[in-house]
Amino acid sequence: MSDTPAAARPAPAPPPPVEIDLPVGTEKRRFTLQRLPDGDWLLPSATTLPDGRPRFHMPLPPRAMGTDQAISYLARHELLNDGYERGTREVIDAHLRPGDLFLDIGAHWGTMAFAAATRWPHNVRVMAFEAHPENAARLFKGVAVNKLQQQIEVFACAVGARTALAPIAFNTTMGHGLLPTLGRSRAAGILQVPVMAIDEILSKRSDLDQRPVVVKIDVEGLEPEVIAGMAKLIASGRVKLIIWEKGRDFFIAESRKAYDGMVAELTRAGYSHFSFPWQDWAGVLTPDLPDTGTYNVYSFSKTEVRLPHYQLRFATLPSYNPGMHTRRDPARDRLLTRQALRQRASDGARWADPARIGEGAETRAEIAAPHIGAGQMVLDLGCGVQALRRRLPEGVRYTPADLVPRSADCYITDLNQHFYYVDELFPAAPTYEGRYDWIAALELCEFLHELPRLFERARKSSAGFIVTYRAAPEGIDDAGREARRAQGWFSDHTAAEFEAMLVKAGWSVKERKRGADTDWWICA
Repeated sequence: MSDTPAAARPAPAPPPPVEIDLPVGTEKRRFTLQRLPDGDWLLPSATTLPDGRPRFHMPLPPRAMGTDQAISYLARHELLNDGYERGTREVIDAHLRPGDLFLDIGAHWGTMAFAAATRWPHNVRVMAFEAHPENAARLFKGVAVNKLQQQIEVFACAVGARTALAPIAFNTTMGHGLLPTLGRSRAAGILQVPVMAIDEILSKRSDLDQRPVVVKIDVEGLEPEVIAGMAKLIASGRVKLIIWEKGRDFFIAESRKAYDGMVAELTRAGYSHFSFPWQDWAGVLTPDLPDTGTYNVYSFSKTEVRLPHYQLRFATLPSYNPGMHTRRDPARDRLLTRQALRQRASDGARWADPARIGEGAETRAEIAAPHIGAGQMVLDLGCGVQALRRRLPEGVRYTPADLVPRSADCYITDLNQHFYYVDELFPAAPTYEGRYDWIAALELCEFLHELPRLFERARKSSAGFIVTYRAAPEGIDDAGREARRAQGWFSDHTAAEFEAMLVKAGWSVKERKRGADTDWWICA
């Protein structure tokens, strides 16, 4: 045995860095990761400090990269795509303030907890809850590695409506849960874990009584139980934002009733519910439509103002994954259109799906482009695949705008929300004397709720307006309206009614023509 006191022994030197290759299309990119003395890799966060250093590191066991799909997904997004669930992290960054309390319920290995704790170092308190013992141990290790022991408390328990014991059902490290559904299994044995309610925990923590609260919940189908267990906290008015996962359990009939009840209860408490058109692209938060897929929902209290957009770097956006959205068909499209009409919302999921855009775009661009001269400025609202851009004369100054990011220079806006009508946001980019020569609205107006305001706002910002609309026939019947709802169209104006709105907004119609399946107005 050594006579050297343990306290005097030097810390073991970390092993040399490891290099890993990640496939990117047909090529590979190589990354160098530091290692801890025990061999764990240190995954650097995509989010950085002002000096460019990662805000935190995630210790990863090397074997997990090859055996756990969830960990491989996390690492790939952190290294290649600006961060795992970066949109959610951007929302957390935007709405956490010094002095806040962040509750990470279903913390896994700590990505959101670490993101919150490093947003305002030493000025945000975090309570991180993780039920699976191995996950909780990894979370606890990550707290130590990042030296966040004074900011993050780890609770090795599940969270629910009341104190209990419950058996875990196993899946990937991110997929463990208390409900044995959707691939989760108890075949490996019965592992009982404690369940506690947030209200019960906070009743013993008077030191946290005055802190505003942001909550993130990802508990594989038991989100309604968690909300039920924090009724007192919600009633206190301190919770300004709740981020909860709408996972696949939401679409199971026996679970849906509980979710609907949870949303109704939060709505009565003054919360409004939003989601991104595509979770991994962030952008504009639009009013959430219940049946569009699996993603995070952002429930804002009436006192918390969301940003016009949470924009990410276009070059790092991951590919669209259609498996995360529900399958669309005419019946579902009609349902979503009716839901969007009730909420005055955009069907963001439609526009995030590359398969839903582009049809007829080249033909529309071919008709519109000859009206735009060299050196002029054009704003392309609802730019989609930007077919117009490719047909414009050289020297045209082109500004694309859309609900989802279409290019690095695309201005992100939701024309169905009030942000659009703020003067600072329209025109969408600085222009000569604040005016465009042309605004193009091609295959757009069918999907907007308030056309007069669009026409009036465009009239103040542009000398010309090129607009299309698939006009409804005179005397349209219910079957005709249903057919239009299946297309996602919100309105049934005749051509005469549409033109009357343009004229009332101050536009003079210089040319009117009928295309193969739509009407055109060239206005000045």
